[in-house]
Amino acid sequence: MSNHYINSEIKRILDNLVKSSYSKQYFLYKSENIVLSQSSSEDDWNYCLLILKFVNPKDSIKIISSILEFFLRSDRHRDKFDEHFSYLNTTIAKAIVSSSHLEILGCLYSQNSANSIQSVSSYFNRNNITISCKINNVLKISNFLSIFYLHTPSYSDSVLDYEFNYSFNSNVSVKISMLGGLLNHFDLMVFLSILYAHKLDTILYPDNVVDINFSNISFMLSDNGRNRFKYLNSLEKLSKVHLHSFSSSKESLLSTFLGPSGCAYSFSGTLLSFEQISTKSLTNMRVYLSEPILKMLTLKNNYSIVNWLSFSSISSYQIRLLYFYFCLHVKVSRYFQTFLVDRIVNDLYISASGQSSIRSRKFRIRRMLQSIYDSQQNIIDFDFQLIFSSCSSKRFIQSIKVRRSKVVLIN
Repeated sequence: MSNHYINSEIKRILDNLVKSSYSKQYFLYKSENIVLSQSSSEDDWNYCLLILKFVNPKDSIKIISSILEFFLRSDRHRDKFDEHFSYLNTTIAKAIVSSSHLEILGCLYSQNSANSIQSVSSYFNRNNITISCKINNVLKISNFLSIFYLHTPSYSDSVLDYEFNYSFNSNVSVKISMLGGLLNHFDLMVFLSILYAHKLDTILYPDNVVDINFSNISFMLSDNGRNRFKYLNSLEKLSKVHLHSFSSSKESLLSTFLGPSGCAYSFSGTLLSFEQISTKSLTNMRVYLSEPILKMLTLKNNYSIVNWLSFSSISSYQIRLLYFYFCLHVKVSRYFQTFLVDRIVNDLYISASGQSSIRSRKFRIRRMLQSIYDSQQNIIDFDFQLIFSSCSSKRFIQSIKVRRSKVVLIN
């Protein structure tokens, strides 16, 4: 369709908006220096959903995207649109997908209009707007991996006998003993790098074997002696994580740790083991994954996923752990789930502490929440909204609302 059609649609939408019951809301979004929600970015999102109610749902995604971009640039233009090109594209893409899932796309166009559109993924893939990812970039994980914490390396290395118990259901449980030190955010990066390398290399090696090197993670941090030592130390800690699991039910198939149908399955052993395979490079290792991890990677249900592209695009070790935390706790839904700062502190730290340390931890979590919120244009599988306290004397982050988007997996 021509630009003439797009211009006529823009005029039609504007006329209908002004005449509708949404006119007051529309003009508020157009007003400068007025923030209706918690942030300008959240207002951008809500503004997009408003405009999308009036589009023609039979139009192509390309037409709808062009119309939405026009309204954003005309009514809500900010320097951020030009300085961060991906922000505008990602906001438009996510808004169209969300409005389709919520069944509000074109809902006010006409009572006789069809509320269906062409496949969004096909258009976004052709036009490099990422709402999908390759299946090789997705890692299946289970909630028993809630074993990584935000403690400093010095504290983590001093805790040599921490135990974590996780129950899948009333019949299946696992006890995890960290005999080499408490696992932290750096260890998480190394562990997921191993799983990702394994997924890419399963054609070349037996199922439980993967060869890794410091280069597997060097793109996420500086290549220096200190980080190489931390990498080797993480492998040592991961190899000293002991799993002991047992199922008392021969019928249940819900757990990572269950074998074939009708067979109760128990396991006692380490998370992984490794050996050096090169005398020239101390960081060249062959890793052997345990059977529970292999079962986890091939689960058919009751699993969460980590998008490797989102994880590796985050620049901070700590924020990567926060992203991983949300991967474990948030399911795909059209609704937001709220996480209080107190809950996140309780989940990502193991030890009770004095009031000064608790305040410090809450301050740290609030900074992390602000950071992951500011980075959400690079995290295609989540939407975040910050909730601030209503205290008039001091404004601070009280909680975060998290919604997980459905990402199309392609080969």
